[in-house]
Amino acid sequence: MVNKLKKIEMKITQILFILISCLWLNKGVSQISEKECKTTFTTIRGEYQGKNLFFQVEKEHIKKISLNKKEIKLQLTSELFELNLSDLKMNQMFEVKIEYCENIPLPYKILNPEVKK
Repeated sequence: MVNKLKKIEMKITQILFILISCLWLNKGVSQISEKECKTTFTTIRGEYQGKNLFFQVEKEHIKKISLNKKEIKLQLTSELFELNLSDLKMNQMFEVKIEYCENIPLPYKILNPEVKK
């Protein structure tokens, strides 16, 4: 019984160590200063299908978003961002340019990629 408890305690200790390490590593990435941040960008192209694009973002690392070379005024108050495409005509081609800190490996995810066709 004592050996079983020691094994369980050892497993719990290992799990806690892994969790704390992950949290520490994540905190280190998100605390990159403006000086350390070199800006890069990604371009997303698509054809308007009548729906907006939804993103999950690390808001502190997104610098600028443009739609067809027009800058979008960013009001990132949460980790979800909706890019309004309703000014486009059906089947109109569009280009979204997202500028972000290159020290962060892709700080966004498109939640509905089927929208860009």
